[in-house]
This record gives sequence, structure tokens and C-alpha cells, in this order.
Amino acid sequence: MRALLVLLLAGCSSAPDNDARVAADREDVKHALYRQFDEVLARRAAIAGEEGEAAAREREELYHLAEEIAKRIVRIDSKADVDLLVRRLEQSR
Repeated sequence: MRALLVLLLAGCSSAPDNDARVAADREDVKHALYRQFDEVLARRAAIAGEEGEAAAREREELYHLAEEIAKRIVRIDSKADVDLLVRRLEQSR
């Protein structure tokens, strides 16, 4: 019985450390996704004036990548400003 109590207490004391690390990881991922979103849109803006099939293809790929990143942002960040993300995507079109 005493060993069971010790195991239960040890299990309880380790849970907050794991939860805290998951929360930190989620914050890190959220910040990384926002940074990637900004970088993708900046690259798309940088090549906006370029002509040619390769530039058009890259712009289209970057737009789709930005869409995917925005979806991930919304999944991971419950407080994400969806309207702003959509507006920024549409402005990049």
C-alpha cells in the first residue's frame, strides 16, 4: 500500500512538468507558424512584379503554402484573428 501511494504521488508530481512543456511547445510552434506565414507572404510580395511561368508558379505555390500555414495557425491558436489571416491572404493575391 505504501509503495502504491509513493507511485501515485510521483505520478502526480511529474504531470505538471509534462503539461508545462507541452504548453511551451505549443507557444513555440504558434510563434514559428506566424513567422513562417509572414515570410511566405513577404516572399510572394517580393516576386509579385516578376514575369514568367516560373515566377507565376512560385507565387501560386507560395499562396497555397500560406493557406496551409494559416490553417495550422487557426488549429493551434484558439485566439487567432481569422479575419486578419484571411485579409492578409487575399491582399497577397
